[in-house]
Amino acid sequence: LAIQGFDPVAFFTHARAGEGDPILNAVHEDAVYRFASATNRDLFVASPAKYTPAYGGYCASAVTKMAIKSSYPTIFWMHEGRLFFFHSDAAYEEWAAALEDNVAQADDNWPKLVEKFGTSSAPAPVRWLTNKTDKAVAIQGYDPVAYVTEKKAVQGTEEYSAVHEDAVYHFASQENRNLFAADPKKYLPAFGGFCGYMASLNTLKDITPTCFDVTVLGRTVLMHNPKALELWKAKKAENMAKATGNWEGLVFRFGSAPTTKTLLNKTEADLALQGYDAVAYFTQHTAVHGSPEFSAMHQGLTYRFASAVHLELFTATPSKYAPAFGGYCAYAASRNALKEVTPFCFDVAEGRLFLFSNEQATALWKADEKGCLARAEEEWPGLVVLHGLAPNPKILVNKGVGRLALQGHDPVAYFTQKKAVSGKPLCTAVHEDAVYRFFSFENRDKFMAEPAKYVPVYGGYCAYGASRSVLKPITPTLFEVVDDKLYFLQNKEAMDHWKLDWRRIRYKANANWPGMVSRHGEPVQTKVLVNKMEGVLAIQGYDPVAYFTFKRAEEGDPSYTATFEDAIYQFATAAHRDQFLRYPQKYVPAFGGYCTYAASLNVLKDITPSCFDILDGRLVLFHNESALEIWHEDAERTFAKSKANWAGLVVQHGTHAGSRVLVNQEDGPVAIQGYDPVAYIEQKEAVQGNAQFSSVFGGMIYRFASPANQATFQESPAKYMPSYGGYCGYGVSLNVLKDITPTCFDVVDGRLVLVHNQKALELWKHSPSRTLHRADANWPGLVMRKGTVPEEKVLVNKNEYNLALQGYDPVAYFTQKAAVRGLPDFTAVQDDAIYRFASAENQHMFLECPKMYAPAFGGYCGYAASMGVLQQVSPQCFDVFDGRLVLQHNDTAQVMWRSDARGAMMRAQANWPSLEVLNGSVPVHKVLVNKSDTNLALQGYDPVAYFTQSMAVEGHPSFTAVYENAIYRFNCAEHRDRFTQNPSKYVPAFGGYCGYSAA
Repeated sequence: LAIQGFDPVAFFTHARAGEGDPILNAVHEDAVYRFASATNRDLFVASPAKYTPAYGGYCASAVTKMAIKSSYPTIFWMHEGRLFFFHSDAAYEEWAAALEDNVAQADDNWPKLVEKFGTSSAPAPVRWLTNKTDKAVAIQGYDPVAYVTEKKAVQGTEEYSAVHEDAVYHFASQENRNLFAADPKKYLPAFGGFCGYMASLNTLKDITPTCFDVTVLGRTVLMHNPKALELWKAKKAENMAKATGNWEGLVFRFGSAPTTKTLLNKTEADLALQGYDAVAYFTQHTAVHGSPEFSAMHQGLTYRFASAVHLELFTATPSKYAPAFGGYCAYAASRNALKEVTPFCFDVAEGRLFLFSNEQATALWKADEKGCLARAEEEWPGLVVLHGLAPNPKILVNKGVGRLALQGHDPVAYFTQKKAVSGKPLCTAVHEDAVYRFFSFENRDKFMAEPAKYVPVYGGYCAYGASRSVLKPITPTLFEVVDDKLYFLQNKEAMDHWKLDWRRIRYKANANWPGMVSRHGEPVQTKVLVNKMEGVLAIQGYDPVAYFTFKRAEEGDPSYTATFEDAIYQFATAAHRDQFLRYPQKYVPAFGGYCTYAASLNVLKDITPSCFDILDGRLVLFHNESALEIWHEDAERTFAKSKANWAGLVVQHGTHAGSRVLVNQEDGPVAIQGYDPVAYIEQKEAVQGNAQFSSVFGGMIYRFASPANQATFQESPAKYMPSYGGYCGYGVSLNVLKDITPTCFDVVDGRLVLVHNQKALELWKHSPSRTLHRADANWPGLVMRKGTVPEEKVLVNKNEYNLALQGYDPVAYFTQKAAVRGLPDFTAVQDDAIYRFASAENQHMFLECPKMYAPAFGGYCGYAASMGVLQQVSPQCFDVFDGRLVLQHNDTAQVMWRSDARGAMMRAQANWPSLEVLNGSVPVHKVLVNKSDTNLALQGYDPVAYFTQSMAVEGHPSFTAVYENAIYRFNCAEHRDRFTQNPSKYVPAFGGYCGYSAA
């Protein structure tokens, strides 16, 4: 938002500062300008350069001194048709004292400041804003062409679909799809398919596809409901002009850049082609199992090969050998569907590898190869949009407590000072989810300008270890800078190896690293950090909008709430709530609502809601009056320091946004009391599902009346999930949770809404649209208050001492092809179970990639799992099938499994999620702390003093803190505060037990 929302034209026309209206805006040079009237907006749009302020709206007086300072719109000067702003009255007077000289100096300085601080003047990235369902379907599946050609709303079908700007459009006929493909802009609905009338009011609203208007120019304008359509038609030309004027700003605020999705058929371990060699299909014309020894990464997947020659062929030109249609069944793709493949069913034609689900699909493809290929190519983009995922690359960085990289050493100093230098806790920066510390702010600025130059190779792990495909910790003082790259080593032995032949080690490490990132890395996830009371309520219930409108702290009313970034905000009036919902980023407090002054010191502190300030249109809150006074001494510098520290604080203390879910589990893990969710939508009736046809989604088991309904659900589960987590929709409209009667339901706009009983259904149907709107508004708050962070259940076959595989070594099944007993000296923990190994080497192999060696189906009998039941195993009865260890109950079960191994494997994999949900448990986070009968840790000694004073100091009962069910005492309040900011830094290793004994 430019000029803090003030109207730029009003300075010229009325010679005063006038606030703009959020409804009237325009975008210029990546900024949104607001206007007091439509006339002013039109003047600006016609000639933006005439009305935009000089020097980007920064303080003109500061520019004369080669500095950037924010300005206040009420302090301005008009000179020769130019608008100048100032930071303060003193700056204004200084400017006016030597006007001509100052203008000349500032004009000379400005290009240099733009060069130093400005962003690229390249065209702003393309943004798209389209109203679509969870599955990216536009206009709720209605045919966009029919609105224009037939002047009526016609439901399209999935059979005829096309993709445009990240959205899937359905059509009633092939003819309509062809018309759309030839000229999509002609048929696309105006305003991204959002309600046209609400766009004229500068807001976004969903639509009812049957409520529409077609303009004289043939554009379809959709509406929220009949009332909106009526209001639109009353002043059609005026509303169209307003909506058109607002749309660019709406796209700028709410749109997103196009995302390139990928759709790849892979196993749980990101293994392509089920481990088969992609090159062998071309060179040997047969399916050949690859070896883990010869692996390569492509598009985030691991491909295995039978030989080093095949590996080299693939890495030279991976796109030549990667299978068509993401490795899914090519014939199914020609039918607009996704199907798993059988690696033995394939065809190589025109230099491309096509895989199929079975022999029948292969024969059907070959019978009409050209026709099937053309149809599959046409359908594939839509399948990618519907089922694909935006790339979420994995990262792998060697991090310690608090996600601290390089054990707190300054990465820049290795280059500039050629030695290891400890960084300072108050001087930090974040890169790829890791916190780096720096010795000086100069070094931090160098890093932030060019992080890729300074971050160590192999994520800061030992380079020699990477050459052997294992992750090893490092010693920060053992490093080498080669070819402007920073490499670390674990110990003197690793350093000796490196110095002996660093080129070969680097070559091998470079080849291994992508696979190591795939196996051990984690996706980049956005965290949020919001200061919340009782885990949900922001700003202690105070109204964020009131700070701007009333210029004071005003308590909110629990009747008026809104949810944003995992927090609930309360408002004094409904009007304030609506203002917030229109543009939440404007009103949420800076630094997550924590004390801004504390953030400048790189710590988090709670706030007093009445201690606040507004700087550059941002609300900043403070711990107390004292912190506010310090802030006022140099607000801009403090704000800049807080801003620089905030990313690190979020990484260290934040949580992943949108992580809570709320699902009706009144009747256990079976959803909708076992009723078929698809039947509600497709058959418009409540039908009891069959346990034989079950699928797991969102941690719940859904049952279906037929395999056809199960397949329909699996293609698009979000479409059939009940609204409001399966709770009563009418109850949610009243902001309460109620159980449901499965036979009492309604389907509104393709959404399944269940209700408590017949009376609730009658009340719901009295005004379904209004009740649905209220329920939709209440649901995010209910999820925040009552929801939980989902925790995946695991099911592992183990004894009363948590020992898996009856103590047998899981790695030996792969390396020795035999059942070998493990030893108590070599153990590892995975999914709450303890595995034993015959040697340290096997233990290390397991720890490097536990999912590869852990038995399939939790170590239960594979054949029994294929029958949908659990059964104990005999460790000597096993197979390694498709790279997975499968155990059996006895010899008979093994014979039955081997008679149809592939079919049994597929059935067991289909049954396992339900068995896991019904019989599994959430892994328990156990802690072990050495404490007294009164839960006192360290016998009452101060844990912080060991670090700060290098000695044992007794704590005082007045200064205590609780961590992991233990009470810690401190010698002073300062030590207690340090501990509570970062307890994991100060708690003793091994729970405070003897380190030598633990060894």
